[in-house]
Amino acid sequence: MLHKPSYTTADYIRRKFYMDMIFLDGSVLTALDKLCENGAYTPDNPLRVIDIITSLEKELEKRDLLSETMIKCRMTELITYCARHKSTYVDNDFRNPVIERIVTYINKSYAENITLAAAANEMRMSSVYLSRLFKATTGFTFKEYLTAVRIKRAKELLSETSLPVKEIAAQCGFNDSNYFSHAFRGETGITPLGYRKSE
Repeated sequence: MLHKPSYTTADYIRRKFYMDMIFLDGSVLTALDKLCENGAYTPDNPLRVIDIITSLEKELEKRDLLSETMIKCRMTELITYCARHKSTYVDNDFRNPVIERIVTYINKSYAENITLAAAANEMRMSSVYLSRLFKATTGFTFKEYLTAVRIKRAKELLSETSLPVKEIAAQCGFNDSNYFSHAFRGETGITPLGYRKSE
């Protein structure tokens, strides 16, 4: 599940990493699960976390023969540090079963014409209530979350296939390739073709 914090300070920057579990061993996965099982924690030294993330980003940009090893080391360091040095607890009810079902539904059906109304009907609740619950739990609106999932898949297809952008847009649930390009740029800061060339 993605989560977007609701900080409003000027120096706040949100970073999203899509992780393949091959980068993490069993003990680190256990630490990550424990860290997130009931809510979110603020590390006691945020600057240390920023240093680790900055180092991780440099490795992601470098992409040499040792990058995969270093990325694994940095992800392990990041999770281990946060697990050991957590302080302030924030109760965000990440484990809300209704939202987990909706997220699973989105992850499986993102290529289809998913709407908030259809999801609410699936859960037998009003669209207004689901919208508020989803925002409170994830920090995203339903549409923002759906778009983020679709863009994540589009990035994979742009990197791993030679499919035309229009076909990728369709496979990811975007009926309009122009809207897809606009949404992709809004999420990544670069056009789909620009992203493909940078990979």
